[in-house]
Amino acid sequence: MYTIKCQNIRVVEYRSETAKRRLTPWNWLRERECGIGYPIDKGRERSEIVAKLYSVMSPVKCIGSALQPTLEGHGSVFNLEFSPDGSYLVAACERKSIKVSDPLSAKEITTVSDAHDSCVNFVRFLDQRLFATCSDDKTVALWDIRNLKRKIRVLRGHHSWVKNIEYSSETGLLITSGFDGNILSWDINKYHENSYQYKRLFHMDGLMRSRLTPNSGKMIVSNTAGFIVIVHDLDLSTLDLDLRGFDPVEYYQLLVQKKSEQLADYCSEYADFFTARKNRVEIVTEFPDRIQVFCISSLQIHPQGWCLLSRFTSETEDREFACIHDLQDKPRVLAADDKNADKRPVGQQTVSQANRLTHYVEESSDGRGYIKELCFSPDGRIICSPYGYGVRLLAFNPKLQELCDCHPDTPKELYELKTIICHRRTVLTCKFSPVHNLLATGCQGGGIILHQPSL
Repeated sequence: MYTIKCQNIRVVEYRSETAKRRLTPWNWLRERECGIGYPIDKGRERSEIVAKLYSVMSPVKCIGSALQPTLEGHGSVFNLEFSPDGSYLVAACERKSIKVSDPLSAKEITTVSDAHDSCVNFVRFLDQRLFATCSDDKTVALWDIRNLKRKIRVLRGHHSWVKNIEYSSETGLLITSGFDGNILSWDINKYHENSYQYKRLFHMDGLMRSRLTPNSGKMIVSNTAGFIVIVHDLDLSTLDLDLRGFDPVEYYQLLVQKKSEQLADYCSEYADFFTARKNRVEIVTEFPDRIQVFCISSLQIHPQGWCLLSRFTSETEDREFACIHDLQDKPRVLAADDKNADKRPVGQQTVSQANRLTHYVEESSDGRGYIKELCFSPDGRIICSPYGYGVRLLAFNPKLQELCDCHPDTPKELYELKTIICHRRTVLTCKFSPVHNLLATGCQGGGIILHQPSL
């Protein structure tokens, strides 16, 4: 009986010492094989270990020729997208083509050479087999991954280059946006004679990107002028009516030019847009100090919808930055209820502006004129950003914590976890697999490289 008690004591002591040991991927795998766990929250432990695996990411496989010059093959890789189960990787290429590959074996499955009549800009999976692409030929195409010999349908409605595709699983609507300034919705489950019917949800001069949060509760839109529009409590069925007559560009110009009287009149006239119960508008102009923002060209949403990741250039176009803005709902106080309203500049007294900027970092300015697509890891702890001829892995802090565990009181610089130089040309896009510990990067030269943890 005494021996058994001693054995139990030794086991307890061993686990206590194990809990104090440094949590590393190697120790975690070894303890898991032995059936020994850590006496902390299992979900959080698993997330922290997976996050630390990103610190040992290394290029391991190449799809096609990573050293191939732009003048050959399919040109630059503008966008990468994994299927929801991680079994396919689709690349949108400059020379009218899309590439479909197996990311686990790094083998190219097929290439559709003339997918569009101009460069392909974006890919979005709608489910395990159906995906959509958009192009500078002003169209959106629907594809079935099982049969790429022909398109399912072609959607026509934009008047300029189409740059972005979103899908609302709640409503079954496809949301597209382009350089014509229009955001259109398509009900792809309804087909009318020779085409699909679309509805124009919103128009804004200088529109660059539009995104939906994972639950379709918010829409985020960026602009070349240097501001971001957030539509809270999103209702796509009435968005076109609720925002009719609203011009955020006019508001921003009055704000920048500091025309107090006109700005006050504007805020009074359009106060309903900022205080509505649904489709409520917020204009975000908070960016790092002493930086004149120009052309917010890339937007990404946190997997949980907690924050927004953006990338923009300075007004002189010689510097680039990435920023994190908090997307959580915050109270917006009317001037009548705000004790500090009189201290604020005219134009911000109608509705108070929430402080949303949490993190920022300066990026490489290589590849001027090209849009660089950033991405979040599936757990939302790691950010991958194109950086010259490679990518940088960034985190909210050195502990690789979730944003909810390390939300700063004042904006801070993102922590640089690792820089990976892997291409011979400027990297334009990157994407994490939603299932596997796998990262794909695509460059201006047309090469695609896969990265995995190297233990």
